[in-house]
Amino acid sequence: MPATKTSTENAATSAEEAFQAPIAAAKKFFDDIKPNFDALKNFDPATSFTPETVRTQVIDGIKQANKVALDAASSVSEMVAKVAPTQTLPFATQIQEAAKANFAFMGQLFDMQRDFATELLATLVPAK
Repeated sequence: MPATKTSTENAATSAEEAFQAPIAAAKKFFDDIKPNFDALKNFDPATSFTPETVRTQVIDGIKQANKVALDAASSVSEMVAKVAPTQTLPFATQIQEAAKANFAFMGQLFDMQRDFATELLATLVPAK
């Protein structure tokens, strides 16, 4: 007859799994970015630093970092949910609404500054 685990042993196993999740996510991150470092072997500064390639690399890097962070947060959240009771934060909805409102405001500021810069350049550099 197989021995059953005690609640303490189950908690220890769940805690170990929760501890291992971020480590696995970090390993995956480094495995994912290794090809980028391998690509540096053929790096040519004369052709690698055009404005378009720099913009593309920045955007791609941010997307990749965001995905890794979200994957790691998801893994940790899943592992924590196994060992801790699920609780709803009473202010979670307000935080989401505040974030949406702040991004809308920042979008308006960005649009306003873009329009200002465009008008300023048009004023300083007359059309030919």
